[in-house]
Amino acid sequence: MNEVEKLMKNAEVESIGFDTYKLEDEYPPFTAEKQLELLKICFEKYERLEKVRGLKERCIIYYRFDKNGYTEFVNCETWEETIAGLINNLWQDLTDIEKVQIKEILSE
Repeated sequence: MNEVEKLMKNAEVESIGFDTYKLEDEYPPFTAEKQLELLKICFEKYERLEKVRGLKERCIIYYRFDKNGYTEFVNCETWEETIAGLINNLWQDLTDIEKVQIKEILSE
């Protein structure tokens, strides 16, 4: 399961069909507009977000929760998965309202 699929499951977004070729559920498209809205949530939550340069084959984002907090990397093959990974890493720290907001963004 990739980060986007994990995010859809975390947000309890219902599948819209069944792909017989992949044998997995299909979800609403993870569009650029949805990704932008999710990034806005990330910017509100994280103290710092920074794309690591020089690694063309991977999309790596450095992030920190706050000045005294820890830092981590999200390391995925695509930009879409990286954004989903940022939200997945935040999931346990999101409020119920934010989780509902994310579900609404993803379900559109």
